[in-house]
Amino acid sequence: FDTTLFEGANVTALVCARINVLDWMVGEAAIGHLSHLIIENGEDGGCLMKSRFWIGDIAKDDCNFLTKFIVKNVANSKAVRNIRMPASLATGILKHCREEMSCLASILPTLYSEYAT
Repeated sequence: FDTTLFEGANVTALVCARINVLDWMVGEAAIGHLSHLIIENGEDGGCLMKSRFWIGDIAKDDCNFLTKFIVKNVANSKAVRNIRMPASLATGILKHCREEMSCLASILPTLYSEYAT
């Protein structure tokens, strides 16, 4: 992607990552993607973070060909996703984000005022 487009939109950072879990059936596996887009807010010196999650893109790279094939073709099927990734997973992610952002909102302003150059 073209990061020069970030300048006009006041984007200061973009964090992209895979979401990994430790699963009892397959061990460690990637189950999705996330991105955090940080946009500078010139009005009050703060910033806005927009997060996106794509859950259900299951992958396991540290295994043999047969296991990769099964994960890719079985674990990524709609039926398995509906069982292994219920709607409660999205609710859990929402709860986690609310808790995490509340904690960060309470400590980051102080850290910034103490350590900003």
